[in-house]
Amino acid sequence: PALPRAFHQERTETAKMALHAAAVTDVSIHPTGDYAVSASADGSWKVADLSSGGCVLSVEDAASLGSGGFSCSEIHPDGLILGTGTGTSAKVWDIKSRANVASFDVEQPVSCLSFSENGFYLATGGAEGALKLWDLRKLKNIHTIDVGAPVRSAAFDFSGQFLAAAAGTTSLYETKSWASLAQHKAAASGVSFGAAASLLAAAGPDGKLTLYGSA
Repeated sequence: PALPRAFHQERTETAKMALHAAAVTDVSIHPTGDYAVSASADGSWKVADLSSGGCVLSVEDAASLGSGGFSCSEIHPDGLILGTGTGTSAKVWDIKSRANVASFDVEQPVSCLSFSENGFYLATGGAEGALKLWDLRKLKNIHTIDVGAPVRSAAFDFSGQFLAAAAGTTSLYETKSWASLAQHKAAASGVSFGAAASLLAAAGPDGKLTLYGSA
């Protein structure tokens, strides 16, 4: 749908935003909690005020339209930059100036993005099975993990010590050497960490939510 919606933690709808001309592919909440950033197949990303639902900033990227617009997006933890995926490229934007400040060639369609909490790294998931890590300080690829299946979702924990990926199954990596720590066979299309990485939630394409934790 082309209509992003925001809900309060009590599951009541707080905002309905008619912002895009095509499907909304991703929505992120700004670290302040006051804004939502949405990306769309129409080749635009927009910032909306959650209290009013109105658009306060809009950026159209004509170059992305040839690749079907934006496939995914995520806000950096500092709230100042935004990452987007379009075709085989991951782009980093300065939200205030609306400028594209960096681009990475992922070499396969970008299906998901995740920033580390310290802001130093960007993980990109590829539709052909590559989970790539990028150093935002050096603007280069520092490691690639072949997970063997399309990467649907990736997430760093709050400490930045762990990275999880959903690629059919759920995989867990530590970020010092990027070594594999665990792989869970339950089907997964989305992953997210709980507080202090004590919990890893994996959402399956069958609508089931699987929770993993330390015994």
